[in-house]
Amino acid sequence: MQYILEGFDALPANPTEEEKSNVQLRKRVKDILEAQGYVQSQDLLTPGTFKSHVAYEDLYGTTAYSAFVICHMTGGLTRIEPHQQQVSGSVDRKFPFFLLSAQRAPEPNVLLLIEGKGHKKAAFDWLCREARACQSKQIMCKDLAEFELWL
Repeated sequence: MQYILEGFDALPANPTEEEKSNVQLRKRVKDILEAQGYVQSQDLLTPGTFKSHVAYEDLYGTTAYSAFVICHMTGGLTRIEPHQQQVSGSVDRKFPFFLLSAQRAPEPNVLLLIEGKGHKKAAFDWLCREARACQSKQIMCKDLAEFELWL
């Protein structure tokens, strides 16, 4: 069954492989949330709820949309930014944008979910190190398996 997350997962007329890959990742994240007992809701004050396609102001001051915001069972409000790159590409060049935009998100916690092996290890290590150094909020870097354990 194809999930449409409030129009967020509707592919454009001629989707790129990256767009297809990220739609599949968002569906996997939604499936994991639901399998762990999370329920989609507009009320994010209740632990175990999530909302998809949530707006915030990014690094450039424009409106961006995160795939999910959840009310984690113990950690509270957490914005989830999933990105997937299976083959070598430019996703690691976007890591500074992801990090700086995460710092602007209104939630106290942000999870940068980086899936696939298409990024440079040094770039991912940098992202994780800089995320840990953030003092304004908790920014975590995880892959899909770590995300599922964290839930």
